[in-house]
Amino acid sequence: MDGPATPARFTKVRAGNGLVARAGRPFGAQLSVVVTGPAGPLPGVPVSFRVVSGVAAFAGGARVATASSGPDGVAYAPVLDAGSVIGAVRVTALAAGGMLPASFDLRVVVA
Repeated sequence: MDGPATPARFTKVRAGNGLVARAGRPFGAQLSVVVTGPAGPLPGVPVSFRVVSGVAAFAGGARVATASSGPDGVAYAPVLDAGSVIGAVRVTALAAGGMLPASFDLRVVVA
């Protein structure tokens, strides 16, 4: 017998899409998403933020960071460093049990 079904989880960009940072500097704001289900925001859901293109990284050079959604369903990525290469950066965020990731398109410019 199966347990109760997990409600559908949707991950939607809340803030940070389109950010621009100078090479070697951190982006000026944290990326954030809101995790929702059929009844609204879902607290306590782990969200994986993943750098999928570009050389940006989280603390310690990590390409993946995890954060949990708060009472309002919002999860904030740790500070993202732009790295040293000029160009586009794409980060995705996916809630545990989610179907489709949210995407952030960022840009690194000359320092």
